[in-house]
Amino acid sequence: MSSTRVCTSCSLEKPLDAFYKDKTKRGGYRPDCKVCKRATSKAYSSNNRESESQRHRAYYQSNKKGFVSRKARRRAAKLHADVPWADQGKIDFVYHCRDVINKVYKGNCEVDHIEPLQGKHVCGLHVHNNLQLLSAKANRSKGARRKR
Repeated sequence: MSSTRVCTSCSLEKPLDAFYKDKTKRGGYRPDCKVCKRATSKAYSSNNRESESQRHRAYYQSNKKGFVSRKARRRAAKLHADVPWADQGKIDFVYHCRDVINKVYKGNCEVDHIEPLQGKHVCGLHVHNNLQLLSAKANRSKGARRKR
């Protein structure tokens, strides 16, 4: 089997890891590369902002129980991850830094737990030296994985 493929959008030959997997497609990969797919999705979202917003609201309403459940589980894990010896002043300072960065630079900085509170192999604590500032995009891509 070939380790490259030609993108149907940009007509460039790229390695297979530049394509999203899709079992329903011939060859097991999408016909358009990740870069082209992202651009298409971004353009669609910006051109259809209102309908996308309505679709997201409808999905939330129909799956509210799951959203609420996950939020409660996260909140409970955070409560159990709090320890009495944690320096709350330092934790508050990290969150204050995030607020200042977002206000001054109009950014979308978030506080992230280096060791996730609900990790697969390890659970971190809600303490100042387990917190880091990340962009929202980097935080979403990291998910609940540990930093390597």
